[in-house]
Amino acid sequence: MKKLILFTFIVFSLKCFAQKESLSKSNSKNIEWGSYYYINNEFKKAINAYESVNQKLPSIATKNLSKAYFKSGNKHLALKNIKKIMKKLK
Repeated sequence: MKKLILFTFIVFSLKCFAQKESLSKSNSKNIEWGSYYYINNEFKKAINAYESVNQKLPSIATKNLSKAYFKSGNKHLALKNIKKIMKKLK
């Protein structure tokens, strides 16, 4: 019985680590796609890609997100994201 519990615990632990790694790969892919769309002036798609990231965005991605908001006409959200970068600099 102890071996079964130990085996189950090990398998469950490995499954959790694998799931966490795949989420971070997914986030990095979304950041890459957001950058791609931003560079190609597809601001709505860039915003969607950046917003689908489940973690904090790096500063460059936050800056691109802010510019995409500004260029798509949403100045309030652009200002909100620039303030996030400014807080990091303090």
